[in-house]
Amino acid sequence: MSSDWDFIYEFGGRHGAKESDVVSIYHDAMDYPFRKQMHQQGPLDYQDMVFAITRILMPNFVVETGVRHGVCSSFILAALAQNGLGQLDSCDPMWSSQEEACRRIHELICTPVDLFDRWSFYPMMSSTHFHDPDWLADVVMPRGVDLFVHDSDHGFGNMMWELEWALEHCNKGGVIICDDWDWQENEELEKHADGNVVRQFCAGHRLTFSTIGTAAVIEL
Repeated sequence: MSSDWDFIYEFGGRHGAKESDVVSIYHDAMDYPFRKQMHQQGPLDYQDMVFAITRILMPNFVVETGVRHGVCSSFILAALAQNGLGQLDSCDPMWSSQEEACRRIHELICTPVDLFDRWSFYPMMSSTHFHDPDWLADVVMPRGVDLFVHDSDHGFGNMMWELEWALEHCNKGGVIICDDWDWQENEELEKHADGNVVRQFCAGHRLTFSTIGTAAVIEL
């Protein structure tokens, strides 16, 4: 197991999971049938951790910004299916419809089609079009968010907007995951004093965060 799983053990303990439960979740993540298809999509540590957090947290409602090839989305859906509850709503400009997104993701990484029963996909005009009040009202109200996953535009303004939105709409005990939290390739980030959105956001709200591979995890 990678060192990142140390955090998952601790996370599980805070959410009532036994050590044996976390070991079982680890093996589920490693053995998932479509996992072998994802090796060409990049490192899997991040997706493994999102899978584990979703399994432990048992969320009723997950919101994800940024889908691309659907690797993380597939792991969330797999976790929800094993939990036997939960819905994932995702948005991304890459696909023009839910039908296209499901078909292409299935072709790319062999995600079982039955997992899509728990998924609603919303095509966006751009990576920052998540700021759509009509869509947000339809998706979130009257449900609160239990798990929010940011993996869209990593520019300072968009990341901060999404984190602030997630903080406002997450239920008590909810979790925010921000992938590429230390992204430094965007020049806009370097113009800000601290140069890091997650640090500024957490400092402003007196929150703490943990890092798992490329991601920051904020427990509310």
